[in-house]
Amino acid sequence: MYQSRYHFSGGDISVALDALSGELLELHDLRTGENFIKNSLFTAPQPLILTTGDGRRLYPPRTDRILTDPSLRCEISHNGDTVEVRYSHLTDGEHIYPAEVRYTVTFDGNRTHWRLYLQDAGDFRTVRFPCINGVYLGETWEDDALYYPNTAGQRFVNPVDYFARPMRHIQWRWQEYRYHYPADSCCGWKNEDDMYAMRAVYPGGLSMSYLDYADGQSGLYFASHGEDASLVMLGAATPGPANPCMCFYAQYELTAAPGEAFVSNDTVVALHGGDWHEGADMYRAYKEPRLDAGIAHPAWFDTDAGLLAHYDFKYQNGGVVHTYRDIPALKEQAKAFGLKHLLFSGWHTDGFDNGFPQYYPDPELGTEEELHDGCLCGGDGIHTTFYINARIANVRYKDISDRVIIQRDGSQALERYGNAGITFGCMCPSSPGWQGEMAEILGRAKHRYAVDGVYLDCLAAGARFCFSGEHGHAPGDWCRGYKTILSGADALNLVLMGEHVCDEYGPYLAGQLTQSFFNLKNCVFPEMYRYTFPTHRLIDMLYPSRNLAMRPVFVEQSSDRLMRTAFVDGMYFWIYDLEDDNSFSRDPEQLEKLKAVIRLRTFWLETFGAGIFRDTVGLAGLPQDVRCLVRRYGLPDGILLAWANGSGEEQGLTVLTDRMPGTVKSYTPGNPDGVTVPAEQTAGGLRLTLPADEYAVIVLK
Repeated sequence: MYQSRYHFSGGDISVALDALSGELLELHDLRTGENFIKNSLFTAPQPLILTTGDGRRLYPPRTDRILTDPSLRCEISHNGDTVEVRYSHLTDGEHIYPAEVRYTVTFDGNRTHWRLYLQDAGDFRTVRFPCINGVYLGETWEDDALYYPNTAGQRFVNPVDYFARPMRHIQWRWQEYRYHYPADSCCGWKNEDDMYAMRAVYPGGLSMSYLDYADGQSGLYFASHGEDASLVMLGAATPGPANPCMCFYAQYELTAAPGEAFVSNDTVVALHGGDWHEGADMYRAYKEPRLDAGIAHPAWFDTDAGLLAHYDFKYQNGGVVHTYRDIPALKEQAKAFGLKHLLFSGWHTDGFDNGFPQYYPDPELGTEEELHDGCLCGGDGIHTTFYINARIANVRYKDISDRVIIQRDGSQALERYGNAGITFGCMCPSSPGWQGEMAEILGRAKHRYAVDGVYLDCLAAGARFCFSGEHGHAPGDWCRGYKTILSGADALNLVLMGEHVCDEYGPYLAGQLTQSFFNLKNCVFPEMYRYTFPTHRLIDMLYPSRNLAMRPVFVEQSSDRLMRTAFVDGMYFWIYDLEDDNSFSRDPEQLEKLKAVIRLRTFWLETFGAGIFRDTVGLAGLPQDVRCLVRRYGLPDGILLAWANGSGEEQGLTVLTDRMPGTVKSYTPGNPDGVTVPAEQTAGGLRLTLPADEYAVIVLK
């Protein structure tokens, strides 16, 4: 009997593959009967695309071509829970090329595992697989949301429309820097696939190797599951509202020599009930057992609310604001904020974004003894951390040829920041030269300058392949190299912090900086990472509401929003103190509010511990006012709610629990002794009245 498509199923999922081309035609949730593929994209190749060294894009022949030449037909077989599809030829749409490639789909409950096998990868540069095209959920795409793990997370409601918005930027100049901030758009133009797309590499731009697409009733989990932290791009794309649907894919850079085979990671495509937390739970269950044990950090950080950052010792342009003799006074300023942690940048030779990696005292700032004594003064009450850039080095200081990233064409990877006359090399973290230099820098900071911690800038940003034949590593060993550097710091007993966010680095770091302000107008959603890895602490920046020169006006207009979100999400506060450029001291009213938030956060940590972040899971009847935020935390003996209230009015909330608490108390900056919260037992849990105070911690014991 003639069959145009073959149906395969296992557990809760069924798929239909084209009998001639092996293309995915249907993806059904057997529990609901819904087919997730609702738009057949005739021009979008799938399930795979191979790119050659000369730029050709090859994919399986389509059915019309196969009908004229049956030898191009794929072979489809089925063995138990696994389907295998084999190709002997691929096409660029015009010519036919021999290529031995196959893929398998394995069924496992509510998930499918997709894996690609390429017999000879040496002639190819990239492979995209699997391509899951034409998806939206329910009756319309307009209520769908995409959860994408770019720098801790972004949430795009109706990404079909959002991705197609014209690209808009807010431009802002600060000193030598020219910044472009996204303004309510993320893509704005169609790429070579004729689509609007978000695509970034893990680990690097992406903090995790999964995305989730959900509408509250059904959901799709799409993730790369590998045994190591190999570099992989995750793409989410749409043709736009004129042809509504979403497309998802994983893409790999191929670095094999001629004759070498390539096997992809498992890409897991799973269906769930429509809550993105279900996808996060799947990823955590896969990833957490595979993460390294990491290193311990000093205990003082666990009860610390945040830090005061001074980037104003010596700027890139040579301007000096502070010297080493100022450090004792800066420590007193930190105490006035209610903080016990200082971060110094530009403290070294030739200053910030210039003297890398000359991490030695700058004579213009003082002597080594003054730096050492300043870091030590005050005993253990105030802690100091030094800024070090983990990624770049100014090419003018030394020959970096033994440690710089070598690109595929043999050239060095060079970059510029701020002053266009300064050129930096992007260092290869897997090169022995850079690993040795980083170890020496960290050791010197600890033993000669007496610091308590190091902030590693650019740590999880911009992962790159290195094709050096002299470094002794595979081209994609970027993440492995940084973990070697981090693990080498174990014996130093330093608080290590890093810029951007990556799950692979989380066990090594006391905190990772997410910088929500940058994507404030572009669907920032750090809760994605916070919920997926609730024991990994994140750091976020807070800004004053006026007199802010360092960032655009929309950031100071969002001062309260940033503060509320950072508090309820349990962030470690990063607070700049840059004299005229970025300081709460020039915003007295907001400074008092900040001090109150620091007091309450410190009380929370010292009294109850950090708790386990559960986001809004287990909460119902949430306040609809966008100025009201609440998050749930698990405690060993109860539940903690972090509450931020911009409405000035009491709000109701239901905590779903079958264990009725003995006490429910609310703690605010003005009342650390706590007051009893009105509560009523209901069939579903406990109905609470949350206070009108702007900030509160409610504890159910």
